[in-house]
Amino acid sequence: MKEPDERLNSWKEIAAHLGRTIRTAQRWERSEALPVHRHPHDRRDSVYAFTTELDGWWASRKARAEEDHPRRPVPWRWLVSGLFAVTVLVAVGILGLTPKAPTPFAQRGWVVLADFDNQTGDSVLDKGPWTAFAAGIEQSSYINVVPEARLAAALKRMGKSTSARIDTRLGREICLRENATRLIAGSIARDGPGYLLIVRVQDPRNGVTLRSYLEQAGGRDQVIRALGVLAAKVRRELGESLRTIRESGRPLPELTTPSLEALQLYAEGRHLWQTGKYAQAVAIFQAALAHDPDFAMAHASLGNAYFSHVYSNPVQGREEYQKALTGADRLTDRERLYIQATYQGNLGHLDPAVELFRIYIRAYPDDSAARYRLGTLLMLNERYPDAVEHLQQAIRLDPAEARSYVNLATCFRQTGDSVRALATYSKAFALEPDSMTIENLNHEYGFALVWSGDPGKAREVFSLALGKPESQVGALRSLALLDMYQGKYRDAQPRLRQSILLSAAAGRPLRAARSRLLLAILIQGQAGRSGEIAELDRAVNDLEADGVPQNWLRARIAGLYARCGAVSKAELLLTSLRRSVDRENPRDSSELSRLEGEVALARGSNARAIELLELAARQSSNPLTIESLAHAYETERDAARAAATYELLIDMGPRAIGWEPQQAWLAAHLRLAEAYLALGDHAKAAAAADWLAAQWRNADSDLATVKALQQLRTKLTDGD
Repeated sequence: MKEPDERLNSWKEIAAHLGRTIRTAQRWERSEALPVHRHPHDRRDSVYAFTTELDGWWASRKARAEEDHPRRPVPWRWLVSGLFAVTVLVAVGILGLTPKAPTPFAQRGWVVLADFDNQTGDSVLDKGPWTAFAAGIEQSSYINVVPEARLAAALKRMGKSTSARIDTRLGREICLRENATRLIAGSIARDGPGYLLIVRVQDPRNGVTLRSYLEQAGGRDQVIRALGVLAAKVRRELGESLRTIRESGRPLPELTTPSLEALQLYAEGRHLWQTGKYAQAVAIFQAALAHDPDFAMAHASLGNAYFSHVYSNPVQGREEYQKALTGADRLTDRERLYIQATYQGNLGHLDPAVELFRIYIRAYPDDSAARYRLGTLLMLNERYPDAVEHLQQAIRLDPAEARSYVNLATCFRQTGDSVRALATYSKAFALEPDSMTIENLNHEYGFALVWSGDPGKAREVFSLALGKPESQVGALRSLALLDMYQGKYRDAQPRLRQSILLSAAAGRPLRAARSRLLLAILIQGQAGRSGEIAELDRAVNDLEADGVPQNWLRARIAGLYARCGAVSKAELLLTSLRRSVDRENPRDSSELSRLEGEVALARGSNARAIELLELAARQSSNPLTIESLAHAYETERDAARAAATYELLIDMGPRAIGWEPQQAWLAAHLRLAEAYLALGDHAKAAAAADWLAAQWRNADSDLATVKALQQLRTKLTDGD
């Protein structure tokens, strides 16, 4: 709030402060947007102004005002006070305290939106106005608004809560930290039966208000309309052309929601999701839709939530995204394009998603979130060089965003660059120290350490996550996979069984199914043990209990069924997979082709199996598809192609360890040795066998691979 002595309460006082006549001051209000305020229910000449706003207006427009409106001769009785003022100004100049000229606002410059000062006492007007006003400003490709996630990161670095209210003082500090050249602050107050909304554009270096705008809303149903009008005025103030404002500026009630309650809930839901309170966020988004069932952005936020790894529910995700796009007339052009791109990305439709993101980035090149989403999509589809480019751009735009470093590190890890991977993970942890124990990140970082040759450090990292209830299941699975990597199946088994029990107790059948799949792989590797099929059966039951068709997991379970001789069970899952798989998703299509190939191989149709598995490898060349193809060549007794394909699989080591193909990748060294032996190349056969023998020097002695390795090495020795 301003101090009383800063307020001028009449045209006379305003004119005297400016050293002009009342008529000139009134003319400047009409033609030059002099920041003068009035209550609409008062008389026309009942006005007030603030000295700081007038001074800021004068500083930014002095040259033009002097040219258009030269000062009138000053009466002799003002000379004394005028000379005194000159003396003060000279002294200030000598002391170097002259206020700086406003920083110019350049195209694609950054602004920070302070939280609206809600003086109404109505909590519905706390966050909703900010969200609506931001939507109005963000229609512009001329102006960049510092996004909520970046504001939260800045607050965190300042040692403040991410929920802290951003007033003008805090907003100025964030501007200076984030290199934003304007702070935009707004307030809303009751005005009789209606509301009075004021928006001020400030120079964050000195807090001077460069321009103020006032808009009246006759009632709550008019508040969002008034915010749209104010957003257009601010865009013009910052230098955007009237043409582009007209082209992209649609009325806010049409673009967001006419319901302030829905808008307030939506704003709250976004904050909850960003702070990791996922279940609460989803409930709040649903509550927003209860107020306005056609609120497109709320549907899009729900769609993104359901597609995320938190819910892994693509069926509901599709439904919500389609509802959002059905109401596309309720979206800005920017929002619609972004939702279309993220929807295609979540579906795994790589080519259309990449094209949509590129169109979006051409229009909004400084959107770090879009760069991150595109980089992540490319990473998931094994296009690592392109992914690195976009993730590095995301970091350039927002150096404090830890998740961009995480996915960049993942790209380096997947391509075997351990040095850069570990260094980049360290940068992410420096920004978000607690993230090291987040389940997925803990797992990825640990296996980056494994590949770098430091399994002991990896075990320490996994143990850190084991101590946190929310990450305990994932830590148990990570430790079990590390045990299996070292050939210690007896140590891994109780960890997997405990993770299954914990998942079941928490009502998470999907997680239990994933652990059962790994347990089946473990049992398969223990020579003379039974129970693999029984564990796969339990995994299928868990999937049915989950109720969401997880194509990738069903395909992997069915592939193991086919390998261990339960072909009819594999075919049942294959039939259901054919009905639900999205053939525009290359990863889904690859899983289907791989399973069809495994079933054909189990039925003895080797040529057809190889044809299908080669297709799977073209659709998505990952360790699973390459291992299946190598196995098919081996079954067909084509030692040359088997050896070449096993070599390709072994080169994928960084991408194979830490998940289902890990044990097949380890066993590939034995398979490669056998293929080279069949080709008569004893030296290469011995090199492959020796690597695995060194890796598994402390492995359980009853493992099928260990026994086969011993027999092969004996054969190689006898052959020498």
